[in-house]
Amino acid sequence: MAVTKAKWWIYVFAPDAFIAVEVARLQKYLDINNEIPVKEFAKFSNNPTKGYLLFPEDVSKLLSSEVYDTVVYKK
Repeated sequence: MAVTKAKWWIYVFAPDAFIAVEVARLQKYLDINNEIPVKEFAKFSNNPTKGYLLFPEDVSKLLSSEVYDTVVYKK
């Protein structure tokens, strides 16, 4: 279940290198590539959360394929 209200997702490659991706495109990527596991972060903190851990190769696919192009994508 996606709970973000954000419109943009930022991926930081290095301290001075990042990209911004529309969340709708990211959601479409995750729907199509549904083998990416959900990971639990900060399990023992006061603010545990679950999410996806994407690597540079995932981001490269996300940015380079028209399969994830979307103007109006709703789950």
